[in-house]
Amino acid sequence: ILLVLLVHSTTFLADGGVFAHILWRFASAGVYGVDLFFVLSGFLITGVLLDSRDQPGCVRNFYLRRALRLFPLYYAYLAISAFIMPAENAVFGTHMPTYSGQWWYYLTYLSNWKPGFGAHDEKLGHFWSLAVEEQFYLFWALAVYALPKRVLPRFCLGLAITSALLRAVFAVGGANELVTYRLPPMRLDCLAVGSLAALLYRDRNAISSRFWKWLPEPRVACFCSAFFAIGAISGGLEWRLTPIQVLGEPMLELAFAASVLYAARVDTGWVIDTLRHPILRSFGKYSYGIYVLHIFAFEHLGWLWAAVIRRVPHLEVPLHLAYPPIAIAVTFGAALISWRFIESPFLRMKDRFV
Repeated sequence: ILLVLLVHSTTFLADGGVFAHILWRFASAGVYGVDLFFVLSGFLITGVLLDSRDQPGCVRNFYLRRALRLFPLYYAYLAISAFIMPAENAVFGTHMPTYSGQWWYYLTYLSNWKPGFGAHDEKLGHFWSLAVEEQFYLFWALAVYALPKRVLPRFCLGLAITSALLRAVFAVGGANELVTYRLPPMRLDCLAVGSLAALLYRDRNAISSRFWKWLPEPRVACFCSAFFAIGAISGGLEWRLTPIQVLGEPMLELAFAASVLYAARVDTGWVIDTLRHPILRSFGKYSYGIYVLHIFAFEHLGWLWAAVIRRVPHLEVPLHLAYPPIAIAVTFGAALISWRFIESPFLRMKDRFV
């Protein structure tokens, strides 16, 4: 979530001079925080499914628990976007963009399939990743519960390879970069690799162990180095570059999966101590609210920031540099409020479905 916040809070630096542009290029790599999110999500969700597959009503309970976790804040945000934000412009005379398109795409978690893939929908474009998640849940829960455990590792591996090859075919064929970035068939390799890691974590003797045995944790650096080397040869790390989609993305997925396994297996060391820092754990705990609300918070703070800069133009540079940490802090505060008044009351109901 910190990677996503970093890239979305620094977009204005792209046209801010040489130094600012360098900072923006560095921060723009934060888009791959979504890939880490997919890998981690595959790992966690598959673990939940595996641990509950022998319980009565496991399918129903899984979907109900997911709905209690995701729906309240998501639909509250849609309501705010549809009614509160336009009212703000009318009452306060602001001109912040609002969405006036076809809401049913968002109401049904299909925004990543709409024309334009939701990329330019004001304050809603970031929901494409949640749509991918929901679409993944629909079939993955049934697959984990229905398939024999011995088949699941092969299924994950086949799914990952098929998805990566499909993305490669589309990328080499010149498909729009949003097609390969936002449509589930092109992104299932991230989720499948994370799911394979969950199987390995629970069964060291599975086929996934034989697949992963050559992947000890120190080789995370090797996969990261391969990713950056591919970026250097390609002229950048942007997703639009075909070598990144074809070769770089698999390297990054393996690095993320190995990192997740390392964090799950190891109990001591400076890396684990760092990951357990209270600040990082807090960002993890409230990450869903942060992700849903961050565009809303950034937009409103950006409007205020622009007004301040117009009044004190001589402070434009320090104000620009101060914006990212303040924007992240404001978003964190909004997520705390969301957790207290929207998410927690529904989360307490999850215990009814175990």
